[in-house]
Formats: sequence, structure tokens, C-alpha cells
Amino acid sequence: MTYWNLLSATIVLYLIPCIPYVDLKKSNTRLLINGALFLGLLSHATLFYISTFSEGIDLNFSNALLIISWVTVFLYWLINFNALHKGFHFLTLVPALLILVINPVLNDHHYLSNASSHRALHRARCVLPARSLCVLCMLSLCSLCILCVLSVCS
Repeated sequence: MTYWNLLSATIVLYLIPCIPYVDLKKSNTRLLINGALFLGLLSHATLFYISTFSEGIDLNFSNALLIISWVTVFLYWLINFNALHKGFHFLTLVPALLILVINPVLNDHHYLSNASSHRALHRARCVLPARSLCVLCMLSLCSLCILCVLSVCS
């Protein structure tokens, strides 16, 4: 039950900054957006902690996507704290919302314990997707940096 509550709270809190406002430069609008993102980040972090570490280490694709989406939204929150970049949320929050919505569908359990006889095989099977996700994360970070540089220069 905690999983579903956290999932729905995170989705609602990430939807609040996606609602078009009249003036993003107002302090109370920025406060609402930053507060919603902060609470969304807290519930998202609790969600992936419960999903990944509640019954041992659960190494699966959906949990890796949860962690990567949390990092992406956290970096968006840091970069866009003063609401200087219009439309920046479409690059970060919409994919994070998509990952959160499809997380229950992709959630299959791959627990890793010390008693597992196929521990080495399981780790080898998880290394390739983890490396590809790291490359994907690095590429997304590079694209965010390029976007920030372009927005500052123009």
C-alpha cells in the first residue's frame, strides 16, 4: 500500500510544475513549483528506496529507471531553481512521469542475496543493462548541459 501511495503522490507532485502558469517569475509561483518538486523528489526517493532495498537488493530494469529519473529531476530542480528556463520541464518531468506510470508494469523482481547459488550469473546479466543505462544517463546529462549553455548564450 505504501508503494502505491508514494507512486500516486510523486505523480501528482510532478504534474504540478507541468501546469501552465501565467507568470513563472512570481515568487509565490516559484515557491509552489519548487516546493512541489522538493516534495516530489522526497517521495520519489522514498519510492525507489522501498522498491529497491525493502526485501534485499532488487536489481531490475524498472528500479534502475526510477533511480535515473530521480537523478534527472534532481538536476532539473537544481538548474531551474529560479524558473529561468521555460519549457525545460518537458525534457525532464514528462519522461520521469512516463517512467513512474510504467514502473508497476515493468516491475519484476530480481533479488540478490548472499545465499544465491547463481549470484555470479545474476551479476553478469545485470552488468550490461547497467552500463547501457549509465551511458544513457551521461548522454542525458550532456544534453541538459548543452541546453543550459545555449539558453545562457542566447
